[in-house]
Amino acid sequence: MTRGTPPAAAGRIEVIVSGVLRAGVYASVGLIAIGLVVWFARHPSLLTSAAELKLLLAAETPVPRSLTQVFSGVIRGDGECLVALGLLVLIATPVVRVAITGLSFVGQRDRTFTWISAGVLLVLGVSVWLGAGGH
Repeated sequence: MTRGTPPAAAGRIEVIVSGVLRAGVYASVGLIAIGLVVWFARHPSLLTSAAELKLLLAAETPVPRSLTQVFSGVIRGDGECLVALGLLVLIATPVVRVAITGLSFVGQRDRTFTWISAGVLLVLGVSVWLGAGGH
């Protein structure tokens, strides 16, 4: 609870944030599980052939590397793209939490924590940009 925040408002924010975190994890697990089922259903040899599995895990194996590739693969029903989307949802969940918390600080007129939240979002954004090859 921050300065000047009524206990009821702080409780509502905590409930919203915990719901977002829970929903993000459930969605991520669901997408990954469905993606694995689809993946193995389309490539059953991966379950029985060590050579096929080794080939899949090789560094040269093409994987979706952009949001466009992930979403177009999801539309096609590619299992590996569903898994990738599940991982993206898992990564995005805490970022959404920081954004919601930051917005709640704006509503509470808590400038200190608003700026801290904005700084955290900036660091996360720069990290994603650098990780995506934007450097």
